[in-house]
Amino acid sequence: IEQGDRAKQKILLLYTSMAGLTACVALIAHSITYYARLTFFGNPNYLAFFVAPACIAACWGSFSCERRNRRRLYYGLCAILFTALFLTFSYSAWFGTVVAVGYVVRSFVSKKTWRIMTWAAVVVTLLLLLLSLEKFLNLFQERSSLLSRWEIWKAAISIFYASRGLGIGFGGFEGAYLAAQRMFPPYLHWAVLHAHSTFIQLLVETGIVGFFGFVVVLWSLVTTKALPMARLLVCGFVIYFCCNSLFDTLYFKNDLALVFWLYAALAAEGITCPSGTKSRLPYSQRKETAPKDQ
Repeated sequence: IEQGDRAKQKILLLYTSMAGLTACVALIAHSITYYARLTFFGNPNYLAFFVAPACIAACWGSFSCERRNRRRLYYGLCAILFTALFLTFSYSAWFGTVVAVGYVVRSFVSKKTWRIMTWAAVVVTLLLLLLSLEKFLNLFQERSSLLSRWEIWKAAISIFYASRGLGIGFGGFEGAYLAAQRMFPPYLHWAVLHAHSTFIQLLVETGIVGFFGFVVVLWSLVTTKALPMARLLVCGFVIYFCCNSLFDTLYFKNDLALVFWLYAALAAEGITCPSGTKSRLPYSQRKETAPKDQ
């Protein structure tokens, strides 16, 4: 393995371990908000956004490693990261992570195993929703976070139309929203710093050109010519990013943007497997490369 590839492996493992350490600190310190959500960066959603991509990387490492000790490390990281992610009660992060992890795991297991795991995931998801039933039902009440997002999105689209598709520039959303908000029902707070959607935020601030430019970046990550194992991991991240970005703004914060470009670097250069391990082929490729009976 080339030296540069080893460096990328170590960076990925370092990020996953740091996310696990962050989750441990939050869990040990019992950083629970007054509405019973785990937090660390001052906002439970920010903790979820930082931990969720690490959950994808840890699952990828758990299935791609042949070395037992390394797999145990990733199993432990999975347990810590998913526990922290659950306690944030960030439903959009849950949604994106489940879809992305499902995509990654599907490549390593047979169809029969996949069906069993899918039904198990459905049961676990329902149980988790029951544990947070009160918060889940609050999503459909008047002035809930979901309905409030809807009002923000309507105001944001009106701002976009007012800019004639050119955008209002970075950092101008709050002032533009306050000017347009009087035409819509009030939000839960007096001001809104962002649009609670990465795509709508980009559309409003950068216009049509900036929005489609970012879509091209995402498409280039998905269609990367990197090694299959790298492409699998990066595609999983892009799936998570797109799902979660429908309901939250993931990019306009330095540490979150750093995670995005970390995965972009992996897509550009490729990565074979976690540091110090051999790579296990995805299930479909194992079938293709298996020796045929004579």
